[in-house]
Parts: sequence; structure tokens; C-alpha cells
Amino acid sequence: MARNVPRFTPMKRYGRIPGVLVQFPYDEHLIAQLKAMVPRADRWYNEHRKGWWIAEPHRKLVEHLIREAFPKAVEIVDEEGRAVTIEGDDRLVQERLL
Repeated sequence: MARNVPRFTPMKRYGRIPGVLVQFPYDEHLIAQLKAMVPRADRWYNEHRKGWWIAEPHRKLVEHLIREAFPKAVEIVDEEGRAVTIEGDDRLVQERLL
């Protein structure tokens, strides 16, 4: 499923350090940056969920790349499943996921 708004969701990979699943509309330049800046061992494309798993130490870097590529809005899901859509520095929506 393609997403119009990039989304960060906590996701653990078996035997790996914690990370996030990053889902975003296809952007060739962003993917090239991600591959160049995040070591292969710390990134993995999850075909089933149509997003990239990124190791937690690289989260801030990837958030920056996403915000540069998609400045309008980003959705961040916390550990409790609450989703917050952020536009610029403003929180727009906060909801509980089922």
C-alpha cells in the first residue's frame, strides 16, 4: 500500500537492535541517499509492509532525510500505538491505533 504521508513506526527485527519501519511514497533520490548514508546491516527493505526498517541509531538522520524530501507532513507512531501527524513544527492529529 502506497502512503501519501511518510510514516515512522517502531519495529523490532529478530536478533537486531531496535529500529523503525519507515514508509514513504517512492522517491528515487531519497532511496539513494538512504542507501549511501545508512550501512547495509542497519537497513532492510520490508517487502510485505512496503517500507524500510532502519536501526535506531540512524533514526534522526532518516527523519531529517524524510523531512527534506516530504516537508508537508510526517506521521510518527509511538510505542503505545498513538499516531501523531506533524506539519512543520505543529502537531495536527493524535489518535490511538487499534
